[in-house]
Amino acid sequence: MNYSEGLQRFHDLHTHLWGRNVIEDVQEGGKSYSTIDLTLFDLPQNSCLSDVVLVRNEYRLAYDSILADTLQNTGHLKSTFLVTGISLLLFYILSRRLEERQPVAFQIDASIFVLFDEGGVSFHPTSALFTCIIPNGAWALSDAVQGQTGPCAAFDCQRVDVVYTSSPASRNWKGWVKQAFVVEYIMDIWSLEELRTLLAISNLDVQQGEALFRKYGPSPSIIVAILLKPEMEAAYLRDIQAGPVELAVNFSTVFSDIRKFHFDSHLSSTIFIVQVDISGSRQPVLRIPTPFLASTIALALSRQTAAQQANFFATLGHHPSVCSAAAWIFENYAHVYFSDPNRNPLQARLRDDSNPYSIPTPGRIIAGLTALKAIQPPFNFYWRPLDPIFNGVNGVVRAGNSIWALQFTTSDSLSSITNGLDAVFEIMHDKGDVRWHLVIVDPDLGEAEFARDHQTVQNLTGRWGKTPVYACGLPLDAFTEKDQRRLQDISDEFSETYPMDQRVDSDGVL
Repeated sequence: MNYSEGLQRFHDLHTHLWGRNVIEDVQEGGKSYSTIDLTLFDLPQNSCLSDVVLVRNEYRLAYDSILADTLQNTGHLKSTFLVTGISLLLFYILSRRLEERQPVAFQIDASIFVLFDEGGVSFHPTSALFTCIIPNGAWALSDAVQGQTGPCAAFDCQRVDVVYTSSPASRNWKGWVKQAFVVEYIMDIWSLEELRTLLAISNLDVQQGEALFRKYGPSPSIIVAILLKPEMEAAYLRDIQAGPVELAVNFSTVFSDIRKFHFDSHLSSTIFIVQVDISGSRQPVLRIPTPFLASTIALALSRQTAAQQANFFATLGHHPSVCSAAAWIFENYAHVYFSDPNRNPLQARLRDDSNPYSIPTPGRIIAGLTALKAIQPPFNFYWRPLDPIFNGVNGVVRAGNSIWALQFTTSDSLSSITNGLDAVFEIMHDKGDVRWHLVIVDPDLGEAEFARDHQTVQNLTGRWGKTPVYACGLPLDAFTEKDQRRLQDISDEFSETYPMDQRVDSDGVL
C-alpha cells in the first residue's frame, strides 16, 4: 500500500464513521444482536474472517468502563490495558469515538499511526517527536497483533488516553505496564449463545460449532478456523496433546508462569483460559474450560511419578481458580479405577492400625438415585451418585453386607459427609445387617491420612459416629488405551458435572 492509496483508504473510513452510527441492530428469529460492517476496515488488525463483526455486550461494557475511567482521571496519563478481545474491540471503540466526533490516534504498525479528527485523516511516525500532533483528550488505540510490546512512543503523553489490546501473553505488555499507570480490564470469554449468533451470521455450521465449543472451550477463532478448514483440527489436537505433557513434566515452572500470565507454551490457548471472575470483582482467573481438556491433562499425568502427581494436585488444590477442575480430574479417574472389575487390589488404612484392608472390586456399575433404589440382591456393585443430595459421597462399593462409601479429594479441606451418608442410607435396600466403611481417597496417601485424622472423624455425627474411617492413596497409573477410552466415556457421560464457571445463555447451557 503506497502513501496515496493508504490516505484515500483512511479518508473513506473517516467519511464512513465520522458523526455516523454504523452499528446495526438486528432482530431475527426471536434474537437481537448488533453488527458492524468491516468492509472499509482494511487494516492489519482486522483478523475477522468475514466482513461483519458481532458486537458483543462485552465490547459495550469495556467501552463504558474505559470512558468512565477517562472522565474520572483527567489531568494525568490514563492507560487502559485490555487482556482479551483484542483487535476487533478496537474497531468497535474507533466506531464509537468517531461517531461522537472525537479525535482518535490509531497505530497501524511499528512505524506509523493515523490520526482521525474533524479535519480528516493524516499519517504520522510513531516516534515521541510526534506526540504534539495528537489533540488533548484524544484516545490512542494500539494492539499487540503486529508484534508490539506496548503502545508506540508517540502515545506516551499526559494528554492522551491510551487503549492497548493484547492476548493474555505477558510478553506483549509486561515491559510497558512497568512504565505506565495502567488500568487493567479483562474481557470476559465468549458464551455459547454469542458463538451461535456469530456462526449464524457467518453462514457456518452452528451445530458443529457447538460441539467444538463444548470440546475445546470458548475460542471462536479456533472454532471458526476448524469449520472453514476441518483438516486444521488434527493440528490443533496435536497442540493440545503437547500442552499437558509439558505441564506434567515441568509442572512447577509451567504453572508458575501461567499464574503470572506468562503464556509462552502450548498451554496458553489450548488448556487454560483467562476468564473474568463473575462474582463482581472482574479479576482474572484461570480455568480449564472443558472436561475433554481436563481429561487430556489426566492422561499426561498418568505417565508421571506419584510424587509429581501429588505435587500437581496439591498445587492446583490450593489455587482457587483451578481447584475445582483439579478435583474433577481426580474424581473421574477414581471412578474409572474403582468401577473396574479387573483392577488391582486397593488397600485402605485405619488410624493406629498397621493392617491393610482391601476395598472390594465390583461386579457391575450403576449410577444415579433411581438405579440405587432399584438394585436387588446379590449386592456386588459400584455406584456413582449424580445428585447433590449425596454431598461428600463420591462413590459406593457394596459387596454383600459390606458397604464402602468413598470420598475423593485433592486437598486437606473436606466437605461434610454426614448428610450424604444419610441420603445413601435412606435409599439403599437391605441395609439392616451391614457394616459401613468410609474411605478418604487422595492421590497421595499422606494427604488422605491427614484428612482422615484431622477432619473426617470429628465431622461424623449421629448413626455415623462410630463408622471406621480409612485413608487410601490412589496415584494415577499409566493409562492403557482401554483406560483412556473409559476415562473419556465417563468424562462425556458426566460432563454436566464439570465446574464451568461461565455465564449461562438463555437455554441454561454453559
